[in-house]
Amino acid sequence: MGVFDIHSVPLSTIESQLKAIAADFQISAFKIGMLGTAEVIECVANALRQYNFGKLVLDPVMIAKGGAPLLQQNAINALKTHLLPLADVITPNLPEAEALTGVKIIDDTTAYQAAKKLQDLGVKTVVIKGGHLADSQSAHCRDWVFTPMPSI
Repeated sequence: MGVFDIHSVPLSTIESQLKAIAADFQISAFKIGMLGTAEVIECVANALRQYNFGKLVLDPVMIAKGGAPLLQQNAINALKTHLLPLADVITPNLPEAEALTGVKIIDDTTAYQAAKKLQDLGVKTVVIKGGHLADSQSAHCRDWVFTPMPSI
């Protein structure tokens, strides 16, 4: 069926929930999916800087299965500016990785170029999910994992 409607949660509710989680639990890892607006992205990023939620896994839900955008450009910019630098791992699918980097991913080389751009924004590990490739029904996995390069 896919996405047929989106309802935004008030910022005050999100702030209260994050504050309660920080007060009540010792979090060692935190996964984020769709946030919806630039304001929500900035709110969550501020909480991540304020509280210790541990390692951050970011699934940048930006595009519906049918190809419709779920984030406006200002929200994509906020994601790149405020959340990507905080992410330990990002798990975009192909359309999301392409939207974040401007790189059309068709093979290992272009996947590497996109991952490098994401790492240049501060992300440590990039997992590009390749299920949207034209030959994604093949018997081979089309996902890529790029870890930080060691400094020598």
